[in-house]
Amino acid sequence: MIAWVEALRDDNPIHRDPATSAALGFGPRTVNPGPTNLAYVLNMIAQAFPGDHPCRLEARFLGNVLAGDDVAVSGRCIGDGQVEARLTVPARGETVLDVVVTGGLVI
Repeated sequence: MIAWVEALRDDNPIHRDPATSAALGFGPRTVNPGPTNLAYVLNMIAQAFPGDHPCRLEARFLGNVLAGDDVAVSGRCIGDGQVEARLTVPARGETVLDVVVTGGLVI
């Protein structure tokens, strides 16, 4: 997680300091940065549609991925050039991110 935080130039202490995360109600683990969670979904879409270039995405950040969490990404085609994808933390049964990608995908 530190590599992502440094690459993003994100100085929010919830991503680096477990004590800060705990003090702010996240428990004793640091919180994964939102752009990192989005990258998991976009990597899945890039692998499913190599060479295609999505034109637009809409993302709803619904929860948090904490240090040590395993995540799962799933997706489905919902229309002409549209994909709906979801990032979950299976151990908690929690959806943490919903994404709809439109345009530029050949389905």
